[in-house]
Amino acid sequence: MLFGNSYEKGKHAYIDWLEHADWINYTDEIDVERIEELLQQLISQKWHNYDVKNDFRQLRDLIKNNMHNKN
Repeated sequence: MLFGNSYEKGKHAYIDWLEHADWINYTDEIDVERIEELLQQLISQKWHNYDVKNDFRQLRDLIKNNMHNKN
């Protein structure tokens, strides 16, 4: 569960990289009972063997290329 904050980094990471995963959720919710419901929904998801390497390949390549440019 990713929670919103004033910087919105978690929200954008979720939208850009993780939104398709049904076992990850983002919320700006502040009501504790509603958060508990959302957590239960996540906990009830089927176990998975999900490899996120392909999802983060673009980010990895960007970091890798910028590291080489600094040397």
